[in-house]
Amino acid sequence: MCTPFVRKEANRFNWIVKGCLCPKHYSDNDIENTYNSYFRRLWYNDEAQTHSVGFEQAYKYREAELLNESKSHPMGLVQKGTSILGRSYTESEAELLHVAVLGYD
Repeated sequence: MCTPFVRKEANRFNWIVKGCLCPKHYSDNDIENTYNSYFRRLWYNDEAQTHSVGFEQAYKYREAELLNESKSHPMGLVQKGTSILGRSYTESEAELLHVAVLGYD
């Protein structure tokens, strides 16, 4: 499971390289791969900081958006591989939470 620091830095690196945040559906493994790959790519790039304009505002918006999604679902985030505040769900855990919410036997 990736740390909040790695998640934020991976999003920052993605913002610098591609101009957008990492997709919400990225698993922890995808986030760590993005972090490692773009870290090497940006290591000696002195111009990288000029492309980070607007990142903090976009990342704060994404965090608020994820928290609102979490609060709107009775059992929190339950999509496979979704992680928020250090908790990620496997496919079987997500399926069980949906079963409990929907009331299936």
